[in-house]
Amino acid sequence: MNNEFSTKDLHFAAFLFLQDVNLIRLERRQLEYKERNPVYFIFDNVDRCLELEKIFWKGTDSEEIRVNAKQYVDAVRDLRARLSSDVIEKQV
Repeated sequence: MNNEFSTKDLHFAAFLFLQDVNLIRLERRQLEYKERNPVYFIFDNVDRCLELEKIFWKGTDSEEIRVNAKQYVDAVRDLRARLSSDVIEKQV
């Protein structure tokens, strides 16, 4: 069973990254109808990612989820730098 979660949203990916969800890889997905193919952030633990997705998109307050603003900005910068690197896998 595949336990991978993917998102192409940089800011949500940074949030997951800060919640200690393991970033496995970045993957460029080939889409026939797009000139620029999107890059997806692939994380493990799909159940935890789905739980955090609800919190992130609904803006739900949670006692267990705290995000430090500076760490969040640093995570966004780190992931953006990874997008610029040559280590992105291509989906076949």
